[in-house]
Amino acid sequence: MNRKEKVDLHLDFLETVYLLCEDNGSLTGLINLAQDKGIPNYNIIPKAMKNLGIVDPTDGKGNYKWKSTAEPNRRMASDLVNEKSSMAKASSNKRKQVVKEPERKLVPIDEIKENAKVEARKNLIRAVQAADVLGINLLTQPEEVIEKFMVKLS
Repeated sequence: MNRKEKVDLHLDFLETVYLLCEDNGSLTGLINLAQDKGIPNYNIIPKAMKNLGIVDPTDGKGNYKWKSTAEPNRRMASDLVNEKSSMAKASSNKRKQVVKEPERKLVPIDEIKENAKVEARKNLIRAVQAADVLGINLLTQPEEVIEKFMVKLS
């Protein structure tokens, strides 16, 4: 569809919206009307028309009233085509943006081993302190008892 055909299609749509708003005071189903008229990207038509000041929502339920003081004309239809095009491009650009992953820092294996030893010592100290409260000398117990006690603590 060339530019002139798009503008003509949108002008016909705007004239229909204008007449319906004139007759009824407001219009419900702007998206459905756009779809019926064969408007491309009909799902963004209400937002594009609102951005241009052509219509205003009367409530949050899809009712719109004609806001513009002018009757529909070719310039208004051309502006609507341009607005929809820029909205579609902006939406497309948002989807194309790649989210960068945070830079990963390589940690030497020796540092990982040292951190594990420190954590194990901390856990053992906590287990010994908890056992002392109960009157048990944990370090004199068999390894299985120590292991069970530490598992219950964590």
